[in-house]
Amino acid sequence: GKFFNNGNTFQIHHHLPLKMETNFQSLRILQWNILADGLGEDGFLSTEFAPIHENEDEDAPSLGSKKFMESIRNAKKDDKENGILEKMSKAKKIKKKLRELDEGTPDYVKEEETMLALNGEVDKTSALIKLKKQFANSPELDLVEKEILSWGKRFERLKEVAMAANPDIITFQEMDHLHQFITDPEFGKKYTCCVDETMMMNLAQEYYTPAKYNEKGEKKSDELRTDNYLDHLLKSRVAFAPKSYSNARNFRLKRMKDSPSEEDDKTLVDDDGVAIFWDKEKYRAVELGFLKHPDSKKKSEAIVAVVLEEKKTKKLINVLSAHFPSGAEEKKEKERLDVLKNNKKWTYKHILLREKSESDQPKKSIWVVDNYGDDAKFDGIVSYLKHYVGREKMDLSKTIFPTDVNSKPEFPLTTLPSPVDVEDGVLTDGKTNAWKFLQSIPNFECVWVQSKILAPGGNSINPPSFPISVNKMRGPSSDQPDKIGEHQCELTDHIFTSYCRSKVIDKVTLRSTKIEVETAPKMYESEEGKAEQELYPTMIMPSDHLPVIVDIELAQTASS
Repeated sequence: GKFFNNGNTFQIHHHLPLKMETNFQSLRILQWNILADGLGEDGFLSTEFAPIHENEDEDAPSLGSKKFMESIRNAKKDDKENGILEKMSKAKKIKKKLRELDEGTPDYVKEEETMLALNGEVDKTSALIKLKKQFANSPELDLVEKEILSWGKRFERLKEVAMAANPDIITFQEMDHLHQFITDPEFGKKYTCCVDETMMMNLAQEYYTPAKYNEKGEKKSDELRTDNYLDHLLKSRVAFAPKSYSNARNFRLKRMKDSPSEEDDKTLVDDDGVAIFWDKEKYRAVELGFLKHPDSKKKSEAIVAVVLEEKKTKKLINVLSAHFPSGAEEKKEKERLDVLKNNKKWTYKHILLREKSESDQPKKSIWVVDNYGDDAKFDGIVSYLKHYVGREKMDLSKTIFPTDVNSKPEFPLTTLPSPVDVEDGVLTDGKTNAWKFLQSIPNFECVWVQSKILAPGGNSINPPSFPISVNKMRGPSSDQPDKIGEHQCELTDHIFTSYCRSKVIDKVTLRSTKIEVETAPKMYESEEGKAEQELYPTMIMPSDHLPVIVDIELAQTASS
């Protein structure tokens, strides 16, 4: 076994108002995929408003929540068996291909004709499309869009849950409103993601604005273009790694164009990405780094790393976060493994806080750009994590990696795209999955294992019950018919750490209403039935992912 598997683990316990009451210090982490504003208004289902009527007429046909979910499940099954989903997928791929072709050319015309023919067949024969048309004017589904999915409502709920959790460190995925969080009078007063304290002396000072894009499509001047991506991130001085040219940004701009409002401000429309916040009274940042994915279709994405120094003790904590590719197919798991390790060209930079002294002048803190030294060579997230975990030998720092892996621990094993050395982890017949690969990093362990929710191999400790952190499904109002009825009910959010002991918090109490909000993990015995009746987001849970809240013990423990 690994040196963590020494029996020093804790069970889930009930809500604690502040930090856990023990004789040792603890560090509270909040990990949360908050569902980007740009991706949120896409027909996510909720059964809070039931029965679901087809229209507003008094005598309109309706279905109870259970029957409604059954009808979606059956329509999905029919379309799969009849080859309709495959036709939808083909048409979607052609639509993407058309963007790269010149309109009017023979190739464009041929591909367009094929796409239109496929869409015509789908429209006539798809059970999902029929269901979409049947409930197109449903008042209950409209209420879900207005009362549950609208960003104005969700932001306040996200903020309230986060503040109620009272974490020391927060990691967010799908963050596309960084400016709003930073400048919020309540959230911004306690938490920051800016490493440069001189930039955030005054909350009113707007030290962060989203990256600028050339409106004419000339990418040479885009601030997040591939060759400028890392320099721009470091210059911004915030622990935020956006996805350039993201769907979240494009969808928000399209929404503004289709439904213009006087309150719209295109300069504040951001890409979604990964952000790290910390309690600025307790910690100061002394390092900020990014590992950029190998270039893919001229889009950029990165893993963010920040080193925090506790102001009282001067102890160092390395916090890294990432958002892995999504998808349930084996090819998507290969993509996730590919970002964990591959032999392509990765680029990376970091800035370090250094004290500069001049004669007759007080010391000044300055930020110095560095490429992680001449010996650094990263070939993916695993090597990047090992670099920070390995620092403990030099500076006694500890490492935390809260992340949305977008893959469950028991995902079928698959072959790594790149060769792996023996020391990179124990594989079964040369196969692994994303969670197992991360779990195999020496002196590094998932808190679900430490808390006896998962066995070291990733399976549930208490079968047939299984833990989940995401429970979502798109319904008939989605603009992506192929994704209607696609139920994701699994454990994708994880926190890996080099600390030895941790304790999972299973709920928090909202300060305004005293309502208890459940946190991950939630347990189910089946994806059907009860799980389908408790989909997220809801009026209380503002994301399709549950927040993960963990108290990590800071006391030193003996290692074998």
